[in-house]
Amino acid sequence: MNTPDFALIRFSCPAIPDDISEIHVAVTDLLKGCQLSNFGKYVTQLENRLAELLGVKYVRTVPNATTGLMMVASTLPQGSEVLVPSFTFPATVHALVHMQLQPRFVDADLTTFNISHEDAAAKITAKTSAILAVHVFGNPCRIAELEALAQRHNLKLFFDAAAATGSEYHGRLLGANGDAEVFSLSGTKVVSAGEGGFIATNDEELAQRIDWLRNYGYNEDRTDCRVVGFNGKLSELPAILALKSLDYMPENLKHRRKLAEQYQELLNEVEGISFQMPTEGALPNYFTMALQIDPDQFGCSAEVIQVYLDRLNIETKRYFAPVLHRTSAYGAFVTNDLPHSEQLSNRSLCLPLHTRLQEEHVAFICEALIALQEKLRRGSQSYYRNEAARLGASVSFAKPVAHNVARSWATPLAAAQTFEDELATT
Repeated sequence: MNTPDFALIRFSCPAIPDDISEIHVAVTDLLKGCQLSNFGKYVTQLENRLAELLGVKYVRTVPNATTGLMMVASTLPQGSEVLVPSFTFPATVHALVHMQLQPRFVDADLTTFNISHEDAAAKITAKTSAILAVHVFGNPCRIAELEALAQRHNLKLFFDAAAATGSEYHGRLLGANGDAEVFSLSGTKVVSAGEGGFIATNDEELAQRIDWLRNYGYNEDRTDCRVVGFNGKLSELPAILALKSLDYMPENLKHRRKLAEQYQELLNEVEGISFQMPTEGALPNYFTMALQIDPDQFGCSAEVIQVYLDRLNIETKRYFAPVLHRTSAYGAFVTNDLPHSEQLSNRSLCLPLHTRLQEEHVAFICEALIALQEKLRRGSQSYYRNEAARLGASVSFAKPVAHNVARSWATPLAAAQTFEDELATT
């Protein structure tokens, strides 16, 4: 198989259509007017359309999901504890700390990668005010069980749904669950505004507070500052992009799910590779193709595989490595009771999955992984097991390979041979 006609197989691409004529018309209309921000007609259209689509009473746009998380977190008593996974993007927990809340890290489920319902239940104390769960990589949580847990202990329940636009739980799009769900519209997401986000809720009081918070704390007629607010508004330009991206969401989701199925078919029998499993009753949007790499079974670590794929101009990510409670920012929260989170982090490898990725690219990526394992098994497995981390770091940073060199390899098998030779002589 020849290398696909891609200068670089990117990890993600924005979900914006190739035909931008309608975007051009809307931008021209916008620039002829006088309102670029302050809740103009395009932001209003986007909020109304999302509310109808998600079957929720209120949608409030924000400049990014982090700001949205901070807004909902501001409703909690300062100093109280919030149950939150450590296996998540840092912004999830940053929002809590910015609002002077105490994160209480909860372990993850090894199959869905989401927050462990059982560990969350075990860590509720008198100081707990809320649960902030994450639909990791767009895979919905065990929502019904978390809602029952929160109700039983009189806790608020928020969902970080940053990567979950378009995901379904028991046949319904996410958005109306818990006290609020917070979504991202950044450039990597299934629906993109370039940058942006929105909060979905059925809570009228919370929606009112968000209205004040995102407009400097002002009430509707600006006669009073009801809360200590800030500038949390989405402007009109990203709203235009989001509206057009939303038009293509059904097509985008269909394409992503088809590619995810192809990945699973091609890699299902590869020893040492396992997939994030959908939650029972859920239909994920496949924000990314999240793998777990067992180094003993595959033959090397996820870190080394990332270096190898980079040589083939295939971008990958290792979400979330390091796991959050092992980072410098959260050194005060280091704990040894999150073994599943640490395993997920150590073995994480996320492959490209986006609208512009094609079947031949997925086939090439899978062929590359299979070829690497074949070559490793022809050599000394114990050598690679023991040296993978050290050699991976060495190859990755000390001996970079130019992209034109990588592209000169005709097949993944040839790339695997070259990579193995480098490892053996490092």
